[in-house]
Amino acid sequence: MLSQWKKYFFTINDIYGCGQGNQPNPKADITCYFQQPYYMEPHRKMKLYKKVKTLCIDLDMEEEQLRKEMHRTTRYEINKAGRDNLSVLHIETPTREDVKEFMHFFKL
Repeated sequence: MLSQWKKYFFTINDIYGCGQGNQPNPKADITCYFQQPYYMEPHRKMKLYKKVKTLCIDLDMEEEQLRKEMHRTTRYEINKAGRDNLSVLHIETPTREDVKEFMHFFKL
């Protein structure tokens, strides 16, 4: 199931279940993929605050263009993360301790 909607100047595709099969998705700035085959929270149909499995952003755009299209506070948070020397650690095969630490951090 596919739902396309707009929020500010973004076009957003919500794709539920397996999507539309072999058909290409309509062009959008953001594509949200959901594991469930239908809306779990109908009252949040047109909101970004849903349980999102994967968020895809059009990376064909230049970084400058992406930043221009972001909300001011989003740009601020990204710049702040750079100033705070935020680092990202990619773990290919997490241990039980890695999973526990992740769950504790996200309060899962």
